[in-house]
Amino acid sequence: MKRALVIYNPVSGAKGWKDVPRIIVSELEDNGWDWDWFDTIKTKKQPLDPFKDEKYHRIIVAGGDGTVGNVVDFMLRNDMQVPLVIIPQGSANLLAATLKLPLFQVRKAVRLGLKGTPKKIDVMKVNGKHIGLIAVGRGYDVFLMKETTRALKRHWGVFAYLGVMIKTFFLYRRRAYKITIDGKRHQVVTKAVIVFNAFPLAYWKASQLFLGKRVLPNDGLLNVFTMGRYWRITPHKGKKIVIKTKDARDYQIDGDVFKCRTLTVEVLPKALAVVHTNKFK
Repeated sequence: MKRALVIYNPVSGAKGWKDVPRIIVSELEDNGWDWDWFDTIKTKKQPLDPFKDEKYHRIIVAGGDGTVGNVVDFMLRNDMQVPLVIIPQGSANLLAATLKLPLFQVRKAVRLGLKGTPKKIDVMKVNGKHIGLIAVGRGYDVFLMKETTRALKRHWGVFAYLGVMIKTFFLYRRRAYKITIDGKRHQVVTKAVIVFNAFPLAYWKASQLFLGKRVLPNDGLLNVFTMGRYWRITPHKGKKIVIKTKDARDYQIDGDVFKCRTLTVEVLPKALAVVHTNKFK
């Protein structure tokens, strides 16, 4: 019998989705799966060590981007070569949207995860100890994360970020940054430096008109964007990014804020297998 580890965040997403556990269990039973279940708790790193030596055919995580990142960190630290199944339950679900996973369709997402084919994507290693899946940034994006409260996100979803951005972007001053991309140095004055591994819409060919480069989570490269005064974006690509500035120590990984002087981001090519449907053509 196939076996799954289910990691469920009971406070993520809309309050109306209380039937999520029932749907997950129902699909597991109907498809002949056995499972272990873990409800997340309020802590930075989930106590998942009791599961690290167990044999699973799928790890199912139901939650937002933060929950997914926490689980992936656990998997990589323990070298768990198990396909990941994402049941999007957060306010933004940026990774799920990038991978074209069913949003707000729990049963469909579970069925895809149990029966679909895993495909490998890249992961970011930050300062040698943190894991990122979507974006790492310093500057305005950190300010945006702090100003967009959980209450706003629960009410407006991803549009909460847009509302805060409209109010604050032009008031946020630019700063000087030193950026090293694969050994090549750049000096810029910008509102933000953001390193993307994945982002919805940014893999579209049409996005090149605005971003200048496509963001593909399976190409073994990271995408670096600097944000100028009038929304002007300058793109770069590389495998190792080092960001320094005298004016700010805060930085964010997939929405979680940390502190450091020097920010180093490296790509781990195809380090994670995820069941998804996007072909990234």
